[in-house]
Amino acid sequence: TSMEYCFGGCTNLVSVENIPSGVVNMKGSFEGCTGLTGAPSIPSGVTTMQSCFNGCTSLTTAPAVPESVTTLGFCFAKCTELTNAPIVPAAVNTMFNCFNGCSKLPSVTLKCNYVPGSFNLAFDNCPALGANSITVPKGKLSAYTAAASVMGTTEDKFKEAAD
Repeated sequence: TSMEYCFGGCTNLVSVENIPSGVVNMKGSFEGCTGLTGAPSIPSGVTTMQSCFNGCTSLTTAPAVPESVTTLGFCFAKCTELTNAPIVPAAVNTMFNCFNGCSKLPSVTLKCNYVPGSFNLAFDNCPALGANSITVPKGKLSAYTAAASVMGTTEDKFKEAAD
């Protein structure tokens, strides 16, 4: 059920396929895999992806994050080539430093509610995020804009989802 740090630091790893369906903990699974260019499909049932792809500097497209995931802290931190983020599911309640250092990331869609203290620096060092580039759930815009500085960004980056 755990792949915690299983490939961590494998700098020559370029891809992985077929993660077992019973896995729930992927904490640090690919942390520091600087050669990883293709992310594997994440099985439904995974709940923890903390630091999963932290420092994967060759990763350009993130995998879909299953609806079961609650923890994304540091998940894509320092993924300097990431240009395609996953939709962050509604169940996520922890995403501190999630996209910190994703310097080429142009947009993010969040389905989750803002949780004070659990989203710190989520968008720090993300200069490609422009005005209205972070979509948040309908009715939650004020919570996100009020906490923009804590998340390492500015109020103008957020917009409310249409539905």
